[in-house]
Amino acid sequence: MDYRFYLNERNQPQASLSMGHEAFGDWLTHDIGNDLAQCQQLLQWMDELTQRQRSELEWHTTQYTLQLDREEALLTTRYQHDDSDEALNDSDLHVYQDESEAGCGLDDLRELVCAWLDFIQD
Repeated sequence: MDYRFYLNERNQPQASLSMGHEAFGDWLTHDIGNDLAQCQQLLQWMDELTQRQRSELEWHTTQYTLQLDREEALLTTRYQHDDSDEALNDSDLHVYQDESEAGCGLDDLRELVCAWLDFIQD
């Protein structure tokens, strides 16, 4: 999972992730932002999963739901499509799904969150 962090024109942190993981970039940018406490809480929950104090976790943020178990993470948008989405063709829908859902291993998510935390602390 490749990622790039940068500051936008308003000096706000932005995350851009590789194809298939775009939702993690949007989630970090808009739902986590520069909130150190959310990053630290998430890292604590991942430690609890790794140490078998939890078997799974579901966390609802503003735009996304993050589901964690001891090995994997799945991020999905909380947006529910309606009948007006029927106008999307198959390729548009595929692009939308790529941007609204992403998964990775728990260790990969831990690495991403640690890197984001380092970035927003600087």
